[in-house]
Amino acid sequence: MNNNCITTYTGRHIDPLHPDPDMICIEDIAHALSLICRGNGQVKTFFSVGQHCINCAREALARGYSRRVAFACLLHDASECYLSDVPRPFKKTLMRRQKPCVLCKQR
Repeated sequence: MNNNCITTYTGRHIDPLHPDPDMICIEDIAHALSLICRGNGQVKTFFSVGQHCINCAREALARGYSRRVAFACLLHDASECYLSDVPRPFKKTLMRRQKPCVLCKQR
């Protein structure tokens, strides 16, 4: 394990900057997202990212979208398990500062 790793709920060691896909675990994602508050914690009552994802998936199914789309809704914030949340105003700034070639290389 290198110093850049985080230890997950299930005891895996993940380097968020160089993640190994084989180390990604749904239990780690579900556990972490259930404990992370939406809105960077700036809410009147706790509302987890995990519950938000569940609500999104349920809404997709209620609107008649496929189970695949609902699954995508369920996992749309999964990266926050390893990277935490970046509030929207800051995220927009980060995206504007990246060069297009950097974005292309990440895909």
